[in-house]
Order: sequence, then structure tokens, then C-alpha cells
Amino acid sequence: MNYRLKYDWLINRARNRNVVGYTEKHHILPKSLGGTNKKENIIRLTAREHFIAHWLLSKIYNNPQMTYAFWRMCNKSDNRNYTINSKTYSKTKEEFSILMKNRVGTFTGRTHTDKTKLKMRNSQLGHIVTEETREKLSISHTGISIGPIHTDEHKDALRKRMLGNTFGSLSKGISRPPPSEIHKQAISQSQLGKIKSEETKNKMSKSKTGKSFKLSICPHCNKSGGINNMKRWHFENCKNVINTV
Repeated sequence: MNYRLKYDWLINRARNRNVVGYTEKHHILPKSLGGTNKKENIIRLTAREHFIAHWLLSKIYNNPQMTYAFWRMCNKSDNRNYTINSKTYSKTKEEFSILMKNRVGTFTGRTHTDKTKLKMRNSQLGHIVTEETREKLSISHTGISIGPIHTDEHKDALRKRMLGNTFGSLSKGISRPPPSEIHKQAISQSQLGKIKSEETKNKMSKSKTGKSFKLSICPHCNKSGGINNMKRWHFENCKNVINTV
């Protein structure tokens, strides 16, 4: 079949008539191939003619742009007055699938250069998320479960398994074994080399302004400090007590 001849005939017929009813604008020479929005490059076609025109273009040029355009026509439902048979749809979907796998611009297997990474990083510096945006993000995620959804039975089993464990504020009132020397050393090593910015120091200072701290002395090693740290690392958890047990 001479697809070019059929396409030209369809366009010439549409030029010499007045269509009554629903029509769609069509670029005679597609914009992806250099076509413009000028009046001489646009024509009104019925929905069925528009579909046929894109089918013919996909056959004429046989390129990714026309394949994608025809695939879009196959999935258009508004004001459709034509029927797509299963053979046409199947073949178009296969062609579109191959197009997407081999499409130009995919990032699979590629990495950003250091220069691009720096530009991306700098573009986010100083970016402030407004309270309105935060609220919209919160609403958009309401009811969305990230990860698996556990049954009540599973939740109960997890809850029972965690009894006796201590994690921050959830552990208030629950005793825990004293940290081992390996654990203490790991915590100490994790803090080595960390430098707090002046802004962070100021925030920490302001958060403690006006608060009184009770100074406590460990009876086992005579070290003094704030009550929270002393309870954590001294008294019954003091290494002098642990070493004598």
C-alpha cells in the first residue's frame, strides 16, 4: 500500500469541504518533523479521520515520534466515533513497548557527572518549604501506607516481641541492662571528628537557657554530671560496679 498517497488524498479531501459537527485540529506536517502552527499547516479532521491520519503517518515515517503519537490516538476515548480492532491495538502496543525500551533519553545505566551533581545540590541550597506546602504534602500522604500492611495479629506479635526493649521516649519506666563496653566505645567513636556549626551551638545553647540541671555524683567513681547522663552511664550502670560483679 502506498501510505503517502493515501495520506495526501485524505488531507486534500479535508481541505475542500465544510465539516458539520465535532472535528479535531491536525498538523499536516507533524511538529516533531519540523511542522509549524501556521494556518496552512493545520487542518480540521473528524475523530475517525484524525486516527487514520496518524496511523498513516506511523507507517510513512516509522519513527519513535509517530509511533508514540499513534499510540496516544489508540488510547484516546473522548468523542471517539471509531472502533480499534484487537490486531491494530496489539501491534501498536508491541511497537510502543519496543520504543519505550529503546527510547532516547532513558537514564538506565547512566550516572550524573560531578558537575551535574554540584548544580543539582546548589539548586536546592536555601530552598525553604512553606507551611502551606508542608500541609499539602501531609494531606497528600494521609492514608498512604509505606511498606507492608500488617494484620492486627501481626502487630500484636511485634508488640509482645518488643516488650522490655528500650528506644528513647518509648522506654520510660522500663529498665534495661547496662550498656556494654563495646557499645559505649561504638557510641564514642561515632562522635569523633564531628564538628558542630555555630548555628547548631547557638540552638543548643538557647534550648537550655533558663533550665536548671541537677548535678549528680556517682558514688562508685565520683564523677559528676547531669542527672540523665549520670543515670545512663553511672550509678548501677557504672563500669566500676560492672567490673566488680
